[in-house]
Amino acid sequence: MVLTPENREKAWLLLADLFFLDTEPTEEDYQATAARLAEMGLGRKEAGEILLNEVAPIAGANLGYLLWPVNGVWDGFDAEHLCGKIRCYVERRAARPQWHYYLQDRLMRWIVGQLETEKLLSRM
Repeated sequence: MVLTPENREKAWLLLADLFFLDTEPTEEDYQATAARLAEMGLGRKEAGEILLNEVAPIAGANLGYLLWPVNGVWDGFDAEHLCGKIRCYVERRAARPQWHYYLQDRLMRWIVGQLETEKLLSRM
């Protein structure tokens, strides 16, 4: 399935809000996000790839508590800013050889592995 650019940005925001804010998602949050992603035509595999390869490298910086202590609570993203950064990252990544991202991909797999992604993906 090919996502429209608008739906891809919506998916970025849904995934970033669910996994990369300093908030505790509820069961209803997981179900609502899974339903909205499914409405866009995203399956489990596609949503996981978008989370790992597009959202986590940018929004994952908010998960500093996995690596170092954080000061304060971050409870929202500036949608335009976040989407712009992810868009630039995706374009830059497409222009470079994939081996260039080997270590970063391993780190992102670890970060995403620390999240409760199965709570979302199992609902899709």
